[in-house]
Amino acid sequence: MDMSFHGLSTGIDEVRARRLELAVLLAILFVALNMLDALLTTLAISHGSSEANMLALSFGGDVALKALISTALAVPLMLGRWTRALALLCVGMSLVVAWNAVAIISWM
Repeated sequence: MDMSFHGLSTGIDEVRARRLELAVLLAILFVALNMLDALLTTLAISHGSSEANMLALSFGGDVALKALISTALAVPLMLGRWTRALALLCVGMSLVVAWNAVAIISWM
């Protein structure tokens, strides 16, 4: 009788690989949503709006800086496999982007 756990360890490795893939995709999505938010903020400010995020007042529309900051936040979460935190951040940024998009469309 073979008491090897090789099959079990292979299954665990596959689950870990899938979770890491999901974390990487969520991190990329989070950075992309932040960049889109910066672009929409620039567009909104050009139409007379103002930045609502007090932390982003100094760099609101700077896409590169927003990408750098969001990457600095997403990478440790991704490497730490905090997939749920990344998912929640993506949901939050999706809501912000949707809010901004609706606001801009309503002005046109």
